[in-house]
Amino acid sequence: MTIKSTFVFCAAILSLAACDHWVVKNGPEVCIILEANVTGVVTYIKSGANKTVEYPFNVTHSEVEGSCHTSRNTSSAQLMEVKFTPNNVKVKDPEDKWSLKIWFSPKDEKTFAINDFELFVNFYDDMDAEDKNRTYLKNADADSEVEAEDKNGFKCSNSALGFENGTAIELKNLRVIAFANLNSTDFPSGQMFEQCSLDERTSTIVPIVVGACLAGLVVIVLIAYLIGRARTKRQGYSSV
Repeated sequence: MTIKSTFVFCAAILSLAACDHWVVKNGPEVCIILEANVTGVVTYIKSGANKTVEYPFNVTHSEVEGSCHTSRNTSSAQLMEVKFTPNNVKVKDPEDKWSLKIWFSPKDEKTFAINDFELFVNFYDDMDAEDKNRTYLKNADADSEVEAEDKNGFKCSNSALGFENGTAIELKNLRVIAFANLNSTDFPSGQMFEQCSLDERTSTIVPIVVGACLAGLVVIVLIAYLIGRARTKRQGYSSV
């Protein structure tokens, strides 16, 4: 069950950003759709230097596989596995690709939430790493907001997956739905999305700021009008 990733264009509030569009399906059943602009940073020990270095990367040459029916941490789950190379690195052996696994499970009254995630990294020669490869597990303190109830999806302008040792993956303009039963690899027309707390605060603050600016503008115009009127009266008195 492998679906090659395709590029689509997602509309951000103020700009357009190219997004990865990943899908997991089982036969005609589409159960996971995830769309985001995905970047990350890996931390590792440099060979012979005994120091930690960072390797920023973009997800390129990706393909997706997974399962609509599996389990994780004693819960029923759905799995999305993205195999990719960072920064357009070309590899001869598919086993040299990196792998991002994300498990979704029901949570309390939520239809889906992120249950777990891990990142497998092959260190290439030019990275000069002490290890040949490594699997980065979810940071024990990482708390993901990615969850939704009923048939809703989830969206966030900026969400992150935090791994151990400071490694992280950033999901910008994220839209995702899991435990769905769709007949299309695209989000349905009119799909409802729950927002992350960051975007909820922004959507509340923006109207307040705009309203305050408009009120300030009205006050400025009124003051200018009164000043102009006062000057006109003074000029009238002077002419008399």
